[in-house]
Amino acid sequence: MEVVDGGLGYLSQFIMESGSIYELNYFTERLFARNAWQLDYFEGLVRMEMIKTQSDSVPLDQLINMTYCLEECQVVHHVQTDEQLGRFYVESRFMPELDGLPESTIELLDYKLR
Repeated sequence: MEVVDGGLGYLSQFIMESGSIYELNYFTERLFARNAWQLDYFEGLVRMEMIKTQSDSVPLDQLINMTYCLEECQVVHHVQTDEQLGRFYVESRFMPELDGLPESTIELLDYKLR
């Protein structure tokens, strides 16, 4: 009930009806110890998993595991397209293989992900 009533109503539709009450309580405890940004990250991870697996639900143990990697996530609100994401990666230096390339070469890159 706390997951649904705690402002994360979207989540109840994704939780697989498996696992024990202890796992559900632990999941709820882990989830509500996260800050607002991390809850956004978590929602994104859940939705990505749904798309990737083309499933209606996620096993509870997997949802619990997702709460452990939220510190590694990043939300880039201004990115709406693959091209914008490619530019963000290059500008943020997430691609060390591009270090040292002249700016004129970087301008020639195809920023759309394939």
